[in-house]
Amino acid sequence: MGSGYEHFVHQGDYATVDGEELPVFRWTARTAIAE
Repeated sequence: MGSGYEHFVHQGDYATVDGEELPVFRWTARTAIAE
């Protein structure tokens, strides 16, 4: 596999980590770089 881009979306979910509320991003796809 070569280079590419990972794509994520935020669908409104949050998680508490070490007392801090953070948005949860979910992976949706990977696209290749056109070379």
